[in-house]
Amino acid sequence: PSRGHGPGKDGVGLWWKLLGRGKRNATADLSRPEGREVLLRLVADADVVIENFRPGTLERWGLGWAELSEVNPRLVLARVTG
Repeated sequence: PSRGHGPGKDGVGLWWKLLGRGKRNATADLSRPEGREVLLRLVADADVVIENFRPGTLERWGLGWAELSEVNPRLVLARVTG
């Protein structure tokens, strides 16, 4: 809701500019090699990755904790399921 709340500048709602300040986000199809490469490039510089796939999905794609922590050993991987 905050992305569309109130008038925006450059097509982005003002609340989203405030709440999303300092954050980076991206959309990628992780089932495709190109999408996995995008994620791995982002992980290299990230502090936290939050994911909400079914358990085992990232591992099937070769993007589980073992692979992500090789790219960035200080990474925090938060998994939201349920």
